[in-house]
Amino acid sequence: MTERDERDEGASSGPWERWPARHHLAQEDLRRDPASLDPARLLELAQALQAAHLELDHRFEQLRAAYEEITSLCDGYRVLFEYAPIGYLVMDATGRIAHINHCAADLLGSNPQALLGNRVTGHIHAASLEDWAAFQQQLTPRGGRHEATLRLVDDGRGQRVVQCQALPEPKGEGEDLPRYQVTLMEVTDWYRTLEERDQLLQTVEAAPICIGYADARGRVLHQNFAFDRETGATPGDFPNDTIDSYHPAWAARKVREEALPEAARTGIWQGETAILRADGSSAPAWQTLLAHRDWKGEISTYSTLIQDLTQFRALEALLYEDPLTELPNRMVFLDRLDQALLRRTESGHGVAVIVLDVWDFRSVNNALGNEAGDELLHLLGQRLTQAVAEADTVARIGGDAFAILLCGVSHSDQVSSMARSVIRVAEAPCMLGEMEYTVRVHLGISTYFHTAPVHYCRGQALLEWADAARREAEQEGVHYRFYSEESSRRDFERMKLTTELRRALAEGELELHYQTQCDLDSSKAFAYEALVRWPHPERGWIPPAEFVPVAEQNGLMGELGGWVLERACADAADWLARGREFRRVGINVAAPQLMDPEFPRQVQETLERTGLPADRLEIEITESLVVTPGKEVFERLAALRVQGISVAVDDFGTGYSALSYLVDLPVDRLKIDRSFVQGVAESARKRAIIRTVVSLSRALGLETVAEGIEYETEREALYAEGCRQGQGYLFARPAAVS
Repeated sequence: MTERDERDEGASSGPWERWPARHHLAQEDLRRDPASLDPARLLELAQALQAAHLELDHRFEQLRAAYEEITSLCDGYRVLFEYAPIGYLVMDATGRIAHINHCAADLLGSNPQALLGNRVTGHIHAASLEDWAAFQQQLTPRGGRHEATLRLVDDGRGQRVVQCQALPEPKGEGEDLPRYQVTLMEVTDWYRTLEERDQLLQTVEAAPICIGYADARGRVLHQNFAFDRETGATPGDFPNDTIDSYHPAWAARKVREEALPEAARTGIWQGETAILRADGSSAPAWQTLLAHRDWKGEISTYSTLIQDLTQFRALEALLYEDPLTELPNRMVFLDRLDQALLRRTESGHGVAVIVLDVWDFRSVNNALGNEAGDELLHLLGQRLTQAVAEADTVARIGGDAFAILLCGVSHSDQVSSMARSVIRVAEAPCMLGEMEYTVRVHLGISTYFHTAPVHYCRGQALLEWADAARREAEQEGVHYRFYSEESSRRDFERMKLTTELRRALAEGELELHYQTQCDLDSSKAFAYEALVRWPHPERGWIPPAEFVPVAEQNGLMGELGGWVLERACADAADWLARGREFRRVGINVAAPQLMDPEFPRQVQETLERTGLPADRLEIEITESLVVTPGKEVFERLAALRVQGISVAVDDFGTGYSALSYLVDLPVDRLKIDRSFVQGVAESARKRAIIRTVVSLSRALGLETVAEGIEYETEREALYAEGCRQGQGYLFARPAAVS
């Protein structure tokens, strides 16, 4: 080896570094004449070339491995970029998108390929365009990081909010415009949470109750406007206030010793406290205290809600106390009655309920005025309270009705004695203004003694039983009555009948029968009266006198009367269509129907719906309804007659009143009650009454119809006295259309 070879070889120990020197020497040797080289040198050159070839192969393998590694890393970073959960895009200074990943494209409402070359501005909501423009102006090639919060255009998934950050990207070869790397992070939920928090805070501030927050040591952090107004605190200024600062001493102690420990243990405490007002007074309050814990489970804050109970207490007095007599009201009475029944089951003592009302109390108001009526009720309440023991209860349960609860009674004689004492005290003369007045009262009594089965009896039932007994006392004209099993049976039957009548109306079980009205001379029928009938599936035919009063008492008369009106008009219209001749069809109308202001319109609509002419319909009303008619009755009857409908007074002669109402009452016919018809042939007085009624009717321009004619002698007597129309079994019994 020559000196030069040794020098080149020593210059570098690695094969990559030795190769250039050897290559250079080999080139110099190859330029010589090969014949001039000795075999040893040729062998050396061949070995050097072989080594260089191996070096080149090794170097190529290393380069290929490095290339594959770099390619794999690039592919991995590309996947991370494309499918990262945060939006990435590259844009130029004009906002035109050069590259964008899937997340950013999804936020902008499209796909990456469709967005390339588009401007970001087209996807910014109008409310954020100014913020986007300011954000772009801040971007410079040498600038730092910039941020903005933007609202995006709603693409049908709801409006989204993104946090945007941008950094300048190094400029590549051939690129004139700077480019920027932009990240988009959706913060919609976070902003929605902030909005909801702001709304909640606004609600808290506007709430009419006192709301406050305190830290874990009870120091006040915030109070709403109502709290400041109620307590007189300066808004936002409470450096030394604690959660118990705005309570009187006893309530503050309750908050410290009871409320805070309970809230810390269970998370919530509720109870009655009091709050100090701005004027120094205190008001009863209902307070709720909540303990809030952080992520470590430690108490971080307390919140409290305080409701002033002043108005509630005043309302409570109205709810539980009758304002006129200052006695307990019905609700309190029932509660005490239920408690007494519970104690009775434990002690074995009996319980009695007395319901009392003033007979004809309306006359006091009408004659002496409402103030006198109120004075009488107040005085009566005082007298009843003085008449019973301290353990008993006297309550006003409505209108002129009072209820008395007697506890500790053992037999009916004891209750009767107390009832007589109550009557004696209540009916003692009293002064109303300058006038002495004596009232009359009726009592109903229900009892529950130790002899009754030992089970719980509802107080409401006892009160209703006593009231039912009071009604019996009024009907019989006696001072008091005990509730009996017979009364109970009648009440049960009445309730059962009401339920069955509702079902019958719903299922179309009722029928309409018709009775003819005839000319008394020729016996020829000229009109019909519609009569409702009820063929009960179990009890058979139930008479109207039994179920019609039940309908009136239980609010079913409107439905029942409406059905009769509809059916009668439809039947009559069908008769006319078939050629049957008649003047009119009459239907009975009860007081609840006539008191309904919509009744005339209902009749008119029924006539229009069925096609029956108005002059073929007659409305029959009882005399008891019109002996003292109100203005409304006159108006509704007049409205019916304007339509062409005739009006008849049924059961005439039973009203026990003066006949002056006939002067102005808009009616066409008087139907003489059957009580004057029965036996008229043998009674001179009845014939005189018939003669008088007929004469009166003619003088007023009215027709007369006699009801309940059963015998030929009655027809003859009526005809002789001038009556020309009648109805009854003599001519025809009520029958169905079929």
